[in-house]
This record gives sequence, C-alpha cells and structure tokens, in this order.
Amino acid sequence: MLFLFGSACSKTPPRTSHELPPSYTTQKLSAYSQVRIERKGKAEFFDAAFKIIAPNQLTLKMLDDLGEVRLSLVADGDQITYQSGDEYQQIPQNEDSLKKTLHLPLTVEEFVRRMLETENPSYEKSENSKKWKYRVHYREYSQVSKKQFPHQIEWEFRKPHVRILMNLSEIEID
Repeated sequence: MLFLFGSACSKTPPRTSHELPPSYTTQKLSAYSQVRIERKGKAEFFDAAFKIIAPNQLTLKMLDDLGEVRLSLVADGDQITYQSGDEYQQIPQNEDSLKKTLHLPLTVEEFVRRMLETENPSYEKSENSKKWKYRVHYREYSQVSKKQFPHQIEWEFRKPHVRILMNLSEIEID
C-alpha cells in the first residue's frame, strides 16, 4: 500500500507564493501522524510527517519503522515530485495528480483545504445529489497555538473504497 502516501525527495522544488483564501482557519500545518489505512479487508500502519501550506502546497513523507523515508510527495503549486523506492515522477500539479501518485480521488487543493479547515466535525464531498465521493471526520480537539484543532482525522473514500485514520502529534499551525 505504498501508493497511498508520499514524502519529500532529496531536492525540494521551490515554493511559489499564493494569496490565501479568507475561509481558511489556519494557513500552515506541520505534524507527525500515525496512520492506519484499511482497504479490501486489510489494514496497514505507518508513521508519516507532513507540512501543508494553503492553498496548494504539500510535503508528505511516509516513514518506515526506523524513521527512514519510504515514500515522498512534494506538491509546490506547479508540479508534484513523487518518489517511492526506485519509482520517481515529476508531473504537473493538476486535478489528477493525487490519483496518479497516491491513488486518492481528490486534488491537492482539496486535501490541503480539508486538513486546514477543521472547524466543523465532518465534511462530505458529493459527486452528485445521491452519492458521496469522500467524507472527512475530525475528532479529539484540543488547544494548539490558541486554536482548537483535531488530533484525529478520518478520511473515507467511496471509490476506491479506502479508510484512512490519522492520529496527529507534534502539531504546529499558523
């Protein structure tokens, strides 16, 4: 299941500046996470480190038991650099970037927004009026940098049918 999360390569692409939409609760998030992924009746556990900057920048590192990077993904607003084992890709950052790299049916911008806008206890994205595409639930809020922020975030995707539970620690927000 290495295809579900990523981390940074040896060279991080340059950051670009973007104006922050007024609806964001916070602009930046850095954290470690214990992650549980459930898919096809099987579960996998791993640690991850990530940094998120609104509206469309993401650095995600999946770590092995020794803390070594197993997989990396860096989205700088223009392109995505993805590395897992011997596989290395640089692709334009667009609507299909996370589908091609992590096999998740959402854009980098959607992922960033859901990780930063955490005021409501849940969020649901619908494909049409009858079917949901993915759901996000926020739990275990506590004070972080004078704001209430969840320590547990659960993602549930309809297709592919995947559930991701993230238990955050060492949270830093701006």
